[in-house]
Amino acid sequence: MREYLVDYKEVLNYLHSSYKGISEEEASIRLKKNGLNKLDEAEKTPLFVKFLKELSNPMIIILIVAAIVSGITAAYANESFTDVFIIFAVVIIIEIPIIHFGVKYVPYMFAEKVLIKIKHKE
Repeated sequence: MREYLVDYKEVLNYLHSSYKGISEEEASIRLKKNGLNKLDEAEKTPLFVKFLKELSNPMIIILIVAAIVSGITAAYANESFTDVFIIFAVVIIIEIPIIHFGVKYVPYMFAEKVLIKIKHKE
């Protein structure tokens, strides 16, 4: 039935209800028959798995490979790792994926904690 296309009286009749709602008795019968009006919760993905999925981003892979290549070429060229530019490049290239992950997922983590607190208050 497309409830939004018919008159409300037909909908109430179809749902075996009234304008004032259903009785306590009918509510308990429907509760036993249909269960609680709740959605199933999805499995939570661990933070580490989310981080690994984030590393599968092609741009992140390119940055990590660039950092590794930069470090290897510095070692083969007998350059000191204390060379400021190399340290700067390697550290920045490695930190970009970590910062990206933090900016993307930290707000989600806070929102998830708030939702859990709201659910426990109900």
